[in-house]
Amino acid sequence: MGWFSKSSSTTPVEHPKQEDTTPAAATTTAATTSTTTAAAEEPVAEVKVAPAAPIVTAHLPVMEFDEYKQPDDIYARFQVSDAMNELAACSSLGSNIRNYYRYGTFKDCAARYDHLKFCLSIKTKSSQVAQVMIQKRDADSRAQKKSQPNSEDVWSLRS
Repeated sequence: MGWFSKSSSTTPVEHPKQEDTTPAAATTTAATTSTTTAAAEEPVAEVKVAPAAPIVTAHLPVMEFDEYKQPDDIYARFQVSDAMNELAACSSLGSNIRNYYRYGTFKDCAARYDHLKFCLSIKTKSSQVAQVMIQKRDADSRAQKKSQPNSEDVWSLRS
């Protein structure tokens, strides 16, 4: 039987014992060796592989993208480590050189710094107070985004 046999029975594999190299063990090893070599055939351990479990195909849910859907965990957007990484990426030398080359000014990282301060401030508050702070901040950011010009202004002028 080989590695890929379809036998359903499995037998335990006996591993050969490690030889002891001490002088006392040498005399006992010689005695046991003579008895095992006297036999014409040595048993060979066969390795049998258990049959593989059947592959079960699960129907995974289709992930739909919704830009307005908030994550279930309210604190997922306010991880301090993520805010620090965003601030470091914004204020890095390469990022600022590229921005200066493209636009003639350095990056303004004030929004990312404010986000980091907010993330640190909600960590010290109770969960109820933190939720109120997050809701207020989200409402303020939506109001600010609505006040900025967008594509709807262009379409109202064209029609």
